[in-house]
Amino acid sequence: MDQSANLNLPYIMPSQAQKHITHNEAIRALDALVQLVIVDRDLAAPPVTPADGACYIVAASATGAWAGKSTQIAAFQDGGWQFYPPNPGWRAWIIDENQLAVWSGSAWIVAAVRSVNPAALVGVNATADATNKLAVKSDAILLSHDDVTPGTGDMRVTINKSAAANTASFLLQDAYSGRAEFGLTGDDNFHVKVSPDGSVWKEALLIDRSNGRVGIGAAAPARNLAVAVDDASNAAVTPLLRLTHTTSGTPAIGIGAGLEFEVETATGNNTEIGMKLEAVATNIGGATENFDYVLSLMAGGAAAAEALRVKSNGQLKLAAGATAANGTVATSLGSLGPTGAHTTVQKWLAIDIAGTTGWIPVF
Repeated sequence: MDQSANLNLPYIMPSQAQKHITHNEAIRALDALVQLVIVDRDLAAPPVTPADGACYIVAASATGAWAGKSTQIAAFQDGGWQFYPPNPGWRAWIIDENQLAVWSGSAWIVAAVRSVNPAALVGVNATADATNKLAVKSDAILLSHDDVTPGTGDMRVTINKSAAANTASFLLQDAYSGRAEFGLTGDDNFHVKVSPDGSVWKEALLIDRSNGRVGIGAAAPARNLAVAVDDASNAAVTPLLRLTHTTSGTPAIGIGAGLEFEVETATGNNTEIGMKLEAVATNIGGATENFDYVLSLMAGGAAAAEALRVKSNGQLKLAAGATAANGTVATSLGSLGPTGAHTTVQKWLAIDIAGTTGWIPVF
């Protein structure tokens, strides 16, 4: 045998002439392969002015002096290129990638780290620090259930804090300036907050940890849903809620928006819609729209039906068949009453009784 088994270093043979040549060849190979450092592994052609001793991993489809040497180590030594075919397990530090590669027997692969448990700092494409002990720069992060062990099939992320007054949350930033945050921020209630600049924060939603009540602008919701606002207006109404109905078709008379009130009426979660409040369009078109306010009620177990309507002109109307005796259908309040009305009556309430106008004096 005239060379070593692992690095293929040439042996000096007995009675060999010019032993220095063989010795120098072995030294040259050791200089290239021991503590192997690769300048680049993406080049298919030799660089124009390589530094003496520089090593490269020849890329696929190599040309020029590297032709036919793909995946081999090309070392520029003594003014020429020397090539070293790798053996499985050879390791090389890739300078321009800042990572370790290993020859698998068929390809150069990134050396995997089997465990980082425990590790003081972990950075993935980023540098971790004392505050951000885990730092990741990536277009996406995938956390999946364990189908290797296998696990239970569940996937749960746990964020823990030491005490109620601390914070356990997700903070969403724009250019490292906070814009939204949700979680347990400063207490054990669930909060959703937003900010225009990362300094001034507005709480958008709160869910009380004790009863599940939701507050929008309400710090201590007294009902399942509480909506509150605190502004500078002290002599005007501030709308707190808007219901919007749009359609993929062509808007027509009868389109509207509303609320339904559903109540359990029998054991076993049998629920009925007992009342509906609706705003219904009675005229549509630019600058000519009219809307009625409609109150529907359930009676006798039947579906909630219209019981009262406040028309767009301010008139009141009850369901068909209602009588004047119970003060139901009202249409207008005017200064003129029926013919021959009592002269001391200043106002008359007109009521619609199945199409016939009736009158109620208002003193």
